[in-house]
Amino acid sequence: LHALPPSSPATLALSSLLTFTRTLSDRQSAFANQLRSNLALTLPKHAKWPANRFLGAGRFYEKELSVAVQMASADENFNDGILPSPLRIRLGELIGATCRYHLRRLFNPVPPSYTTPSKKHPAPDNSACRSKIHEIVAMEAPNGRDSAAADGSISSVLNSALSHVYEARRAQGTIEDSRKREPSDLNSSTLLPPTNPDASFCVSAVSQRGAENGPLSDDDLEDVLSDIELAHVALAGAKAAQFICNLMKWPGVVGAVSDSGGWACIENVACLINEVDLEEVIPDEAHFLLLSDVAALMKELNSDLPAAIKSEAAATRCLNDLWRKFKCGKQSAASLRRNPNLGVIRTILVEGNTKFIYPTLAVPEDSEDEEEEE
Repeated sequence: LHALPPSSPATLALSSLLTFTRTLSDRQSAFANQLRSNLALTLPKHAKWPANRFLGAGRFYEKELSVAVQMASADENFNDGILPSPLRIRLGELIGATCRYHLRRLFNPVPPSYTTPSKKHPAPDNSACRSKIHEIVAMEAPNGRDSAAADGSISSVLNSALSHVYEARRAQGTIEDSRKREPSDLNSSTLLPPTNPDASFCVSAVSQRGAENGPLSDDDLEDVLSDIELAHVALAGAKAAQFICNLMKWPGVVGAVSDSGGWACIENVACLINEVDLEEVIPDEAHFLLLSDVAALMKELNSDLPAAIKSEAAATRCLNDLWRKFKCGKQSAASLRRNPNLGVIRTILVEGNTKFIYPTLAVPEDSEDEEEEE
């Protein structure tokens, strides 16, 4: 659609359709009211719409076609030829909702009934709608700490793990740059060569220097926060990869997924993100792109697992160094008044320490009780 000539048949057709939808969504026009009534009469009886429903449809497609007309213009703002139109955004939302539904179907138990069962109306048995994975594996918060295991939903933790793996992959180039500085970078005033190229994420000069040279400027704070964010992304991605690998290697999980239809339902939907270029349009759902080929994903995660473990250790070490260099454990009220940016660094480090906690896996208690009875 990008930069079509104004006289192009496609451009003229888009303009005509836009005019039609604007007329259809006009609430005041008598002609529009008659048009909506006539459209309602054309539908078959089993799918009949009330005339007013065409009002909402007209408004929706008016927005969509307005974007299409903009894309067909020669405006330099649309050089990529792809815009986050309402229809594309809605498609992305539906893809995300579908993937989440199938993850719940594969990994979570049947939710409780909305109504209280009784002898006359017993609760229906919907166990056939879900897999048996929740009977095979359970989650436990590590060391008694609060984590995503609190709600007991494996699918929600798996969803978070996929998101963290996706973010880590997106940041992989930046992570590699932080470990392997170009020779020209080593003379930069803002970057110092890492003491250990295999284990350094926090490579800015201020991160390596710490709080020894007086108060931190806002620019210094920005450099430190960028280093912390990069380390957090790497740390979360590494922990997420380990969780996914451990879950899929748990005895019986692969078989339970296969018995419930396998990954095909998710893969067929997730691949649409790439096929119709939705990755940049729906950032909150883009991580489901990883599920377009689950076998390839698991092969890659298992292959990269040793590197992920090293990455986790390196990121943790760098974050601990920042905690020490900026004296986050010894900040008095007087020091914070002199250097308030130290408090910001401490807050971000503490939040990250509690945010990226993944549960451990264990045998469900019901299964343990059954084994003891036997």
